[in-house]
Amino acid sequence: MSQAVLSFDESAVMHGVSWDAYVCSRAASENNGLRLTYSDGMMEIMSPSHGHERVSHLLGRFVDEWTIACEIDVCNGRSTTFQRADLERGLEPDNCYWIESESRIRTRDQIDLTIDPPPDLAIEVEVTKRGRFRLANSGDGETTESKC
Repeated sequence: MSQAVLSFDESAVMHGVSWDAYVCSRAASENNGLRLTYSDGMMEIMSPSHGHERVSHLLGRFVDEWTIACEIDVCNGRSTTFQRADLERGLEPDNCYWIESESRIRTRDQIDLTIDPPPDLAIEVEVTKRGRFRLANSGDGETTESKC
């Protein structure tokens, strides 16, 4: 597998990556600070900048404060890595929340999207002008993210 060195707020997209290579890359301890997204043989590797993380944190705080003020039960997943081996897709939102499905997730330590509901709200911060393949239409009217 080839290596890529990224500076802050950069991303790289690799094509022709196998599902197993993505899973191994995500599990490698040296990649803990990186965000990896995988779909249809393409893997995006991103190194979030301070600005990206600041905006992500502020949006998360907004949702937290709003749900507290409105007395809405919510379970947050923050930037949990979601993987569906059966779909060969993986993503890591900047923040995610179960709101309508909160009672089904409340006591879960591990989320299995083959049986558990996906987050009701996922926030993805984009601080560059480039589009990302993970937001591209997958051809069936759904975004890549909605399939994971």
